[in-house]
Amino acid sequence: MHGDLLNGAASAASVDPARLRTELSDAMGWCLRIAMLWREWITLCLHALEKKISCATNYKVVSRVQTRPCGSTDASKYDELVRNVAISSGIPEATFRQKLASTRKKVDKYFDRGQHHRLFKGKWFATVLADNIARIMAGLQHDSNGLASRLTYTVAATIDFTEPWAEHFRTPIRDVVGML
Repeated sequence: MHGDLLNGAASAASVDPARLRTELSDAMGWCLRIAMLWREWITLCLHALEKKISCATNYKVVSRVQTRPCGSTDASKYDELVRNVAISSGIPEATFRQKLASTRKKVDKYFDRGQHHRLFKGKWFATVLADNIARIMAGLQHDSNGLASRLTYTVAATIDFTEPWAEHFRTPIRDVVGML
């Protein structure tokens, strides 16, 4: 979110940044757009976590309800997964959906406050970004081998820690150094 998404992604994929500019020039906007696309998955994961439901919807895995990692929610996959989780949890589906709607309201509040990053697992971004690059570069040459793992490092290398967002981290360090 605070890195140079465009140049980090272009470097990892070995492509000219101009190829990716249209979709990746605004890192914060891209992160929000992806989180919005994954809203249903986030809701399922948060609900399972809060209700201590051990199931296929959890923060350890990428979305199982997206049409593809960088795509929208597939309604039939979502409905089937909700149905299966309700059954495996021993909760009537209607009751489960009602409780899920309550969790969705909580997720909506985070999103409305611009705090989607508190619910969207950051490690998911690399998988989504790699898929987004594959979609943009369809049929064009790029380095896709192990791309998701490289993206984390190449984008992180572009982070500017002098920006205001980093003050949250710098202040406590300065305080400790001041005590020495």
